[in-house]
Amino acid sequence: MPDPLADVRAVLAELADDELEVLFATSWLRPAPSIALLAWIEHAIDWEVNRRKGFDFHLEPPDEAIDASEDQVAISAAIVLHDEYAGDSAIARFFGAAVDILIERGQRQ
Repeated sequence: MPDPLADVRAVLAELADDELEVLFATSWLRPAPSIALLAWIEHAIDWEVNRRKGFDFHLEPPDEAIDASEDQVAISAAIVLHDEYAGDSAIARFFGAAVDILIERGQRQ
């Protein structure tokens, strides 16, 4: 079974430190149509920052932060964020990977 977080891990590893800071700011400084999505973004960034420091812990999938009943709102919010960051392909790919995971979860249910 393929790892649904493989794309997220790969994109996070490619992000420069300043891009991680942009993502972190995104999780704190904007109106939140999906607070759960923003909480997962913060978790993913924290995971990557700690991985770079040598502290490796489990990266939780968005499923852990986002209730299935919130999937459509989270997907819509991630698509908006993807489009907002279209000029930064790495950040846009991060949001694209998040959308893919949430859509796959919806198809499994």
